[in-house]
Amino acid sequence: MSEEFKDYVCHYRHDGFEWGITVRATSEADAMARLRAMSFSGRVDGEFVAAIPAYMPLFLMSLIVRIRNWIK
Repeated sequence: MSEEFKDYVCHYRHDGFEWGITVRATSEADAMARLRAMSFSGRVDGEFVAAIPAYMPLFLMSLIVRIRNWIK
């Protein structure tokens, strides 16, 4: 049986400000469980730069990444 994932909006406080993230989960309880798991095993993988459509050719995607890295 395939469960449907939905986006759940979550908020937290840090340095006196309120921040928000979205978590993909099957239910509100699942979203809470995923948040708890992130506090123990979460990590930062890098900066989100762009969402690239799945139909984009690989060479074009590679070119965009190389240009972005060259600019930085």
